[in-house]
Amino acid sequence: MDIDQGALKLIGFKEKEAKILSYMIKNQRADSLQIEHDLMMHQPEVSISMKTLIINHNIIEFETQKQDTGRPKKIFILKKDAIIDYLITITNKKLNILQEEEENLFNFLEKLEKKR
Repeated sequence: MDIDQGALKLIGFKEKEAKILSYMIKNQRADSLQIEHDLMMHQPEVSISMKTLIINHNIIEFETQKQDTGRPKKIFILKKDAIIDYLITITNKKLNILQEEEENLFNFLEKLEKKR
């Protein structure tokens, strides 16, 4: 599946979330250092966006990998089934909203025509 950042922003993701999610869709798994380097982002940007994708959207998970020294490393993994379901749900909600707005506009235009 290849999805660009623009499409992700259109359905409601913030710019940095869309950038990371697009990257994760292409790569399936990565650690924060890879993401920071490949996307030329700073650590706090990656960390904040990943928290949102994990907590609010539930489409990324992580596993902890122990290092010889220092803090353990988090490996982020895209939940394939969850991302597909999430994107379909969000897209359907957006389409329903657009259809309702189209109907409201159509009704408004009909009322204007009747007043002529």
